[in-house]
Amino acid sequence: MALWAFAQTTKEFGFPKTAAAAAKEFEHDLWIQRRRVAQVVRPFLRQYGSLQLAQILVDEDAKLAGKIAAEEYERLLGVASVKFCGRTLPRNKGAAERLIDELERKRKISLPDKTELRRIWETRNAAIQPGEVPPTREAVDVMIDRILSICACWDRS
Repeated sequence: MALWAFAQTTKEFGFPKTAAAAAKEFEHDLWIQRRRVAQVVRPFLRQYGSLQLAQILVDEDAKLAGKIAAEEYERLLGVASVKFCGRTLPRNKGAAERLIDELERKRKISLPDKTELRRIWETRNAAIQPGEVPPTREAVDVMIDRILSICACWDRS
């Protein structure tokens, strides 16, 4: 509230150059911007899980929502690897795809689920890899929906 009061006060100085300079400093001050974002974002971070937060953000920034969902997807793949294969998911290229194949071979997921999980992986790549065409809002929505419908149960049982 004090920050808002300061911002309002700078507008009422009657000295346009001084007020403009103070307002510019206020808008570019990192400490102040961190306080402002904390007021807005902190309640969401405390109240919602990763996938719910991604759903909330998808209209504003599909790539950011995709990154958040991608991290949760990777975490859930790690859970599945330990639970169904008895090992942690390796961090090397292709490990996730090999795990998805193995889950289907072991009948922990269906063939259609395997196809969907691979599609999610492609959306994940588009969200996190520089130089890729960012995912669309619709692709991220599908990604989140499929993670919820296919992967979320791995964490519960």
